[in-house]
Amino acid sequence: MDNVFGYTLGSGFGDMWIFANNLAILSGELPEVRFNPVSLSHSLEESRPRYLGLITEILDCLDFNGREKIIPVYDPPTIAHFRYKNLYLRTKIKYTGESNYIVYQENATSEKPPAHIMKTFYDCLEMYKKKFEFIQLGKHMSVAKNIEVTSKAKAFIGFDSGMIHLCLGVGIPCYLTRLSWFFGGHTYGVSIVPSVEDMFKKACELIH
Repeated sequence: MDNVFGYTLGSGFGDMWIFANNLAILSGELPEVRFNPVSLSHSLEESRPRYLGLITEILDCLDFNGREKIIPVYDPPTIAHFRYKNLYLRTKIKYTGESNYIVYQENATSEKPPAHIMKTFYDCLEMYKKKFEFIQLGKHMSVAKNIEVTSKAKAFIGFDSGMIHLCLGVGIPCYLTRLSWFFGGHTYGVSIVPSVEDMFKKACELIH
């Protein structure tokens, strides 16, 4: 088999999650999935070790058969990887919502919300923290730890960021004010609310 999959659109966590997710889907369709983790926005030499490490982490957390068929290679990509396939594979750790806290990520990097929106978010966070517990997701935890923490939370709130892809894999209720254009009009079960205030209100209503 000569095909080598590569070329994610971007270099963020969400891009790597989609890349890994689609490699896992391909493993159910092909006898072997060879891939080279290349982003259109970064050179192979500089980025490959980091991308490969992150993709490997994500693959190890997804619940699918065929992990042994996915093989990293140094060969130049011959096929640009598709972006979405209207399906998020579930993670091995499934959503339980057994704990009374909310997870969030406010530091979106691809489409940073305007300053006044961010101020509203932080104001709401400070106000709701007086009564509810919030845990921030992100790079300070491993992929597996982010999944574990998310699986026990009641809901995810924040903005369109890399962690929304992880949350969709876990299956947790998600509240956002919008999804970016590259989701292609699909919400994947995300609840789109009209404002940041509604985001906090809806999520906290799930806590007993």
